[in-house]
Amino acid sequence: MCRYEAVELICREVKAVYKDSEIDWLLVYDAGCTIDDTALPEHVTEPNDLDRLIGGTFKLFLAALPTAPTIVTVARSSEDEYCPPESVEQIQCAVLDELHLRLGSEVDVQFAYQQDEEQQ
Repeated sequence: MCRYEAVELICREVKAVYKDSEIDWLLVYDAGCTIDDTALPEHVTEPNDLDRLIGGTFKLFLAALPTAPTIVTVARSSEDEYCPPESVEQIQCAVLDELHLRLGSEVDVQFAYQQDEEQQ
């Protein structure tokens, strides 16, 4: 099914359930939007919850892997503020700490964002 047909299907399904005056098409658009032209939802996770999630969930995830990962990419999402700026460094440091604990000293960390900044 092409995108246009998919959008038509969504439109028909929404109209089958709601009157035109009840439909907020902007809300429908925002719900499926993948372009950064709408505000992002705001939620700042408390530092102790970040520690718990990374030290618990992420650590369990790493332990469950059948083999050590070859490469790990961490998207900081800090420039667009998807990740709250006050949380970026804590998350990055904690994730790197867990990777070092799981993989040892052979972890080769490269900060691509710093390399990009240096080239500008």
